[in-house]
Amino acid sequence: MRAGDPIGALILPHNSVTMTLRLMRLEPPALIAQTTFHNQSRVTLNQPATRLLDARFRHAILQLLGD
Repeated sequence: MRAGDPIGALILPHNSVTMTLRLMRLEPPALIAQTTFHNQSRVTLNQPATRLLDARFRHAILQLLGD
């Protein structure tokens, strides 16, 4: 919301989800890859987080695993 925006003061914040995914090797311990996924709903209705995990989330996981 912008400061001083009279309409923005009436609009509820959008639901969002942010996850940082790390692919770790156990022996010897090491970070192999890391990615951060963020998605925000376009509607201000209460939506479960699973609805925000779309095809872009699947693509982020496949990219983390190296396709």
